[in-house]
Order: sequence, then C-alpha cells, then structure tokens
Amino acid sequence: AMPISHFREPEKREAVDKFIEKLDQYFVVFNPLAVEIVGAASVDDFQSSERMTINQHVKNRDLYWFVRQAKTLIAYWPGPIASPGMSTEIYEAFITGKNVWQIYLGTEASPFITSLHTASKLFESEDEFFNFLEEIYPEYKEGCREL
Repeated sequence: AMPISHFREPEKREAVDKFIEKLDQYFVVFNPLAVEIVGAASVDDFQSSERMTINQHVKNRDLYWFVRQAKTLIAYWPGPIASPGMSTEIYEAFITGKNVWQIYLGTEASPFITSLHTASKLFESEDEFFNFLEEIYPEYKEGCREL
C-alpha cells in the first residue's frame, strides 16, 4: 500500500519506486502504478459517470483483488500524507487476518499510524524494515527467491 493519488510527480515517486524495486527482491509486489493512470480527481469531476466507474473499479481492484490475494500487506508512508485508500487497504488487510507491516518515514504521525491498532509491526525507517526482512528471510538476500 502506498499513497498513489498524491505521489504522481516524478520527484515524489522516486522514493516510492526505489522502495518497490528493493521490496521486489523479497516478494511478488502487486503494484497498481504499473497499470494505473488515474490520480486524484478534481472536485468538479466527482459526479461524472466516467469518473465514478473508474473509481469503483480502482477501489474494487485494490481491495478485493490485491488485498484479498496478499498474505502480507506492506504499507509504505513516505511522509505525513492523508491517504484514505491506503488507510482502507490497511484496515481491510488487518481485519482479515493478514500481516500488516507499516513503514512510516514522517517526523510526526497520527496515533492511528503509531499504534498497533491496524499493524502487525511498525518500522521507522526503510533500513529497519529491510534489516527485519533479512533476519526472517535470509535466503532472499542473495536473490534466490523461489517463485
């Protein structure tokens, strides 16, 4: 899970893209950015039938295809940003019994992020997270992930 709608500009996406590339060494990553061209909608466009259809498809795809198929949801917060979609995905994964690992890189955070209310494990840096992965999956460090 990542805040896609507000991270479309290349300078904002660079950190997200690098994180995904590194994460892909450990897991099969469902990355909606690989297929999605939709971003945040203008408030003037909320009620258009085309926008409503696209939004419904994105929501169903993410919640009912991606999240339900995953064994673990990894939530990457590159900073303090509100992301209703990401929060919903985290909640859906957590209440359905999946591991939810959150990496939060902001300097201030809501209690809903910093508590284990909807997370199995919290990380304050990418290094902390990837060190954790190396401890529990040492075989992946050498790039010999079995598909």
